[in-house]
Amino acid sequence: MNQRSDVASEDPAPAVILDVAGLKRLVDVLIERGHRVIGPTLRDNAIVLAELESAEDLPCGWGVDVGPGHYRLRRRDDDAVFAHSAGPQS
Repeated sequence: MNQRSDVASEDPAPAVILDVAGLKRLVDVLIERGHRVIGPTLRDNAIVLAELESAEDLPCGWGVDVGPGHYRLRRRDDDAVFAHSAGPQS
């Protein structure tokens, strides 16, 4: 049997789910540590990818309605951050 120390174990790491507060904290810590954080933001009546200045730039509670030749922002009934389709940059 060939064992290698550089191979990841067969047991995957447990899944971690962040709530909105945890996501905001993660973004803020990354920015505080000097990292550029790119994520969805509200700009020019669309959700687009851009550098975040803080976690407050994330589109909490915003979604989009899309169709042929149609793209419109809309408020959601929740605080979901990633509950939107690919934006106009896709």
